[in-house]
Amino acid sequence: MTETPAFARAFPPETSAAVEAFARGDFGAARHLLLPLLSSDDLAIRRAAEHLRERMRAPALAIFLFVLSALLLVSLAGYWTHTRGYSSVTPAAVPVRP
Repeated sequence: MTETPAFARAFPPETSAAVEAFARGDFGAARHLLLPLLSSDDLAIRRAAEHLRERMRAPALAIFLFVLSALLLVSLAGYWTHTRGYSSVTPAAVPVRP
């Protein structure tokens, strides 16, 4: 069993399985376990589930940098394809001796 994160120590016991999956790094299982908790009638459980879901969300800066990197990759690949990977100045043909 992994140690409960400090921010989750005050969470209701119903969220313990999702918190344990989060602490293990199994975010897929944690999201799956959070789904029924997000529609709970108990406000404390719903707030704890929303807080845990927010902790798993990717930061906006990381998303921006990922999109920027993808655009740079596509533009460089397009440039390389357009110029065929070499400059427009071609060297003189080297004569081949028979």
